[in-house]
Amino acid sequence: MRKFLMTSVLLSFASAAYGTGVDSVSIEAVKARIASIATENQPRIDNYKDVRAELEPLVKELVDLTQQTVEERIVGKVGVWQQLWTDDGDDTRPNNFFSQIDRTRTFQVVDSSGFFYNISEIETALNLRLTAFLRGEYQREGNGIGIRFTNLDIKALGTKNVADVAYKLETKKEKFFPATKFAKYPKGPVGAEGFIDTVYVDEQLRIDYGYNKADGVVDLFVLKRI
Repeated sequence: MRKFLMTSVLLSFASAAYGTGVDSVSIEAVKARIASIATENQPRIDNYKDVRAELEPLVKELVDLTQQTVEERIVGKVGVWQQLWTDDGDDTRPNNFFSQIDRTRTFQVVDSSGFFYNISEIETALNLRLTAFLRGEYQREGNGIGIRFTNLDIKALGTKNVADVAYKLETKKEKFFPATKFAKYPKGPVGAEGFIDTVYVDEQLRIDYGYNKADGVVDLFVLKRI
């Protein structure tokens, strides 16, 4: 009996010290599976329904395991992110014979002061790479945030440090081709409003559900922090 009690105590200390409790192990396993599925399907646009059907039970499991507060989920969005996967149809709107979004090079910079940039690299038929900086503003709205896109700027070539360039653009230390007047809603994203509900976020992974307020179609987004 004494030996059994001593073993239990030691296991309890080990679990507390190294985070090897059942819940923490389960959370990491679910996160890893979500990230793996998203990354494997990152460039594909032909299997949205199948991937979402595979991801959603895992997302629900992760949310149930963590029970994060609204405040944790909203504050946790701040930072620099790379999009691993989404089934948002607007994500591929620029795709045509002449250009195509590189889904492996799509990022987001979220600032605590209430603005953000969606940053996407675009491959063109002329082998010229462009980077689109779509600026938006956000504010607390219920259990999530309301967003509105305000500007679109296009930069020649790709972008290595997306956060650095985004902040230089925001502070007018950089100036690119202003495409706002050519991208006004509904032909483009500028002026469109939406809602984002971040259902999970930590120092590695973020999962959002979001929709355009004009159509209400709810899309899923999986991002990793960089």
